[in-house]
Amino acid sequence: MKKTIVVQAGIVLDVLNKYLEKKELEFPINPSSHAVCEIGGMIATNAVGSRAVKYGKTSNWINWLEVVDKDGKLQKKIKKEIFDYAGLEGITGIIVKACLKLSEKKKRTANFVTIDTMKEVIELVKKLRLDNDVSMIEFFGKQISEFSNLEKKYHLLIEYESENGHLKEEEYKKILALRDRLYPTLVCKGCPKIEDPLVHIDAIEKLMKFLEKNEIPVFGHLGVGILHPCFSKEKEHLIDDMMKLVKKLHGKVSGEHGIGLLKRKYLERFDKKVYLDAKKRLDPENKFNPGKIVRIRG
Repeated sequence: MKKTIVVQAGIVLDVLNKYLEKKELEFPINPSSHAVCEIGGMIATNAVGSRAVKYGKTSNWINWLEVVDKDGKLQKKIKKEIFDYAGLEGITGIIVKACLKLSEKKKRTANFVTIDTMKEVIELVKKLRLDNDVSMIEFFGKQISEFSNLEKKYHLLIEYESENGHLKEEEYKKILALRDRLYPTLVCKGCPKIEDPLVHIDAIEKLMKFLEKNEIPVFGHLGVGILHPCFSKEKEHLIDDMMKLVKKLHGKVSGEHGIGLLKRKYLERFDKKVYLDAKKRLDPENKFNPGKIVRIRG
């Protein structure tokens, strides 16, 4: 069976996967916004999602793109040219269509474990990342666990593409639904400002100490080092301090949500140059998403 599909940029991920389910296939990148996110947006931000530990980024699953260039012409982009658009947040052209690679739909099982200390969490995550059957390692911090009516401890949702998980199917679906509700839960608790720093697994503990000291609830894709701290309006001023720490830990200020306008000031000089060079090469007249990520001065 041919494991590719050509789609327009506006198709919603859940709609695509519902269609593919009949053919026992799937597009395996799985953001928590899967019910509403569109493929074009996933490509533009190079979305990661909960199964990144197994399947990586959206760009890993693209054969070719069709884009509108600076002259208004449709162009087909393959191989290395894909990275002029994947993760560039629409500043270099308009993504119209994509040929996506697909995966066979897997039978998945899961465990949901409670852990007392971050040191134990990190040790377990390191072991799990060596297991080829593991497709998801989702982290619940203590505060978000309590908000979700769980014990106020750390929790890991571990998904396997094997029979290693012990949750019954209905229990597993409930935990997945709980995971998808984490951010809406935090919004209801008055913490709507979500961030997405990425740091090496060995630096996670230091970042967590900062977040817990300041009582900032957090969850994330711990298998790939992405955390989602969520800030109340009263604590938004701490975002600058967090970003300084992320840089000190040699991390990235955005692991999956993109830079846009709000994170532009945190970009390192080298990263800024990469974006700026692509912008000047592909959109020197600044037609696409002007002001996003970088500014071109006339």
